[in-house]
Amino acid sequence: MGISRRLPDSDAKRQTALRTAKSKKDNTPPAEVPLMANTISRLDTQQPIFDARIQARTVALNAQSEKVNIVNEAETVVRRFISHFIQALNNAIDRALFTKQARTYYQLGIDDDAVPSLDNQSELLLWGQRLITGEANRTAAGGLPVLFPNISEVSAVYTNFKTQHTELSTLKDNYDNAQKTVEDLREPADALVLRIWNEVETAYDNETPPSKRRKAKQWGVSYVSDKQTAVKGTVIRGQNNQPSKDATVSIQLQGSPLPPFTATTNKDGNYEHIFEEEVIADADDPLIVVMSAAKGNQTAPPVTVSIPLEKTVTQDFSIN
Repeated sequence: MGISRRLPDSDAKRQTALRTAKSKKDNTPPAEVPLMANTISRLDTQQPIFDARIQARTVALNAQSEKVNIVNEAETVVRRFISHFIQALNNAIDRALFTKQARTYYQLGIDDDAVPSLDNQSELLLWGQRLITGEANRTAAGGLPVLFPNISEVSAVYTNFKTQHTELSTLKDNYDNAQKTVEDLREPADALVLRIWNEVETAYDNETPPSKRRKAKQWGVSYVSDKQTAVKGTVIRGQNNQPSKDATVSIQLQGSPLPPFTATTNKDGNYEHIFEEEVIADADDPLIVVMSAAKGNQTAPPVTVSIPLEKTVTQDFSIN
């Protein structure tokens, strides 16, 4: 049989495994808890810490993501103002209001009338500061101010961008630190999950495999099957034996509280339903299902079908 445990391979699954075990332990009479005293102590200590660190990381990531949007908006605005200021400077030079030597105050080439690259945030920080410093020095030397936009307008949007950029850098550091804290907790969390699962399964060793899995799952143990369990077939119209497209096949697990599964036929009248791993992990072997098919007022009578685990069974229907 190819049904086996699957240990957590992500932080979300680790969190779920520990939460499930902690909740089950807290709601089980102490005499019925299948865990060693030391394991219980570790669970009570580690689970809240791991949970809190995951939540702290989520908060840090959300704060960073929100700030990224703010920085992106500020970046768009400051790029526009820096570009427009340099264009206004060049226009003034073209109209002989300023000499081309004015460009040197901003560390622009004397004969370079192109707007410099403003593709990234580092370039925006560089050129924004150069414009603010250069305009202050040029006007202090007696030059007329650049207008539309003036340097006060550029400075305002630049300062906002720089502030948001600095805050984002801090938030990125906060997230990196939160992520590092979670990373440091993964190994002990994995060891604890493994210990819990081993002790739980040992406690239910005398159960049948399906019963053992059902009880162990209540403590967070996760199972997977390495092969598919499925049912497939063809639905035809009884009066002419032609394929019935878009017919609905209902599949009800016998004795299960789960609602019926459904499959819809394709243009050739074929259908297939693959049972999910969660269903297989809890199931007896074979699966016993009650199946029927219908399209409009045409139906096929229900049939009981036995499906061995990890096998595919064919069940055809003729609807009238």
